[in-house]
Amino acid sequence: MICRTRLLLASAAALCLLAAACSAAPAGSSSARRPQAGPARGTGECTSVTRCYTPRQLEVAYGVGPLLHRGIDGRGETVVLPELAESQLSPPLVTDLRQDFVYFDRLFHLPAPRLKVVSTFPGPAHPWLAFGEEVLDAEVVHTIAPRAALTILLVKGTSLDSAGQAVAASVAALRRGATEGGIISLSPAGQIGGEHCVDHAQLTQLNAALHADAGHRVTVVAASADTGAAGEPCALIHALSGGISRGFTPRKEVGLVTSDHLFGRPSYQHGVAGIGAYRGVPDVAADANPATGFPVVTAKAGGGYAISVHGGTSASAPLWAGVIALADQYAGRHLGFVNPAIYLIARSPHYHQAFHDITAGNANTAEFPHRTITGYRAGPGWDPVTGWGSPNAKTLVPLLASYASR
Repeated sequence: MICRTRLLLASAAALCLLAAACSAAPAGSSSARRPQAGPARGTGECTSVTRCYTPRQLEVAYGVGPLLHRGIDGRGETVVLPELAESQLSPPLVTDLRQDFVYFDRLFHLPAPRLKVVSTFPGPAHPWLAFGEEVLDAEVVHTIAPRAALTILLVKGTSLDSAGQAVAASVAALRRGATEGGIISLSPAGQIGGEHCVDHAQLTQLNAALHADAGHRVTVVAASADTGAAGEPCALIHALSGGISRGFTPRKEVGLVTSDHLFGRPSYQHGVAGIGAYRGVPDVAADANPATGFPVVTAKAGGGYAISVHGGTSASAPLWAGVIALADQYAGRHLGFVNPAIYLIARSPHYHQAFHDITAGNANTAEFPHRTITGYRAGPGWDPVTGWGSPNAKTLVPLLASYASR
């Protein structure tokens, strides 16, 4: 499997929902156990050793099925997915997203999505081309909210070349995305690296874009990155092409977009055990284990399809974007900045019905050849590994629709 480790931008001023990695714990589970599931069938890399959880299994694990049966399936909502523009078709790595969905929907018996492509820059030559990780974003949202429209928002393919370019792409995506839909799940456009990577002016630009989205009642979903307690490199594209440990001096920090040292503790986190004077991250969690991950279906050059297994926080954020699409439809309005509602629900008697509290599992320690960054462990309630835990949508969605209006 070829996979680009990715940050999903959206929390420069605690104005987004931050999703971390955990297992897809079934309802009632209090640990990081994995749901019992077999592999998805088809050609590709899903095997009896490397399991893929099908859309139906994910619907069960996250309590989505009962909502879908009631017609709460994302219809009328639009999820915006900023993605890196690709320049050349090269299956199975770079494919035509429209054709990928033909096979994905046929294989898993899902309705065809309403797809749209827009761009933050003029004249992309091949607007429908997508790298496997971009396909992951779209197919995960479609799994959770199959009737939601998907708008692919293209940013320049050079956006990962430096932190400055990543900030510029992220700001453009946040501003344009607010005109396209009620939920933004930022992926490659937001890979800025550790919180030390940008200057005050860049941070101010990013913060202003997030404030603008919150003012327009747009929910921005982010992920807490894939390097545990270490921040990712500033010029992420070079680390990804040459190996993330080469020429990279790891330090204990969070990604810029999840920054807990640059921003004070927001009011909705006051009194939460384990959170100090600064923004505590993450807020919530979802499955991101590539060994038991999501099936990504891509079209093959000669016809047919391949299934590969993808994970990382690249998967957890679009899953939560799908949950928010369901909640927006249930509420009949864009819920916008949902963090205060998430924390109210988590601190209410409904917590263990609305979330799977992850209380055990591996620490988010980051190990590199020349240094180990000691991380944290999950525990009851909020913790700096999995936040409040993963969603049980059948309970959480109606509560979000109620609490987000308070």
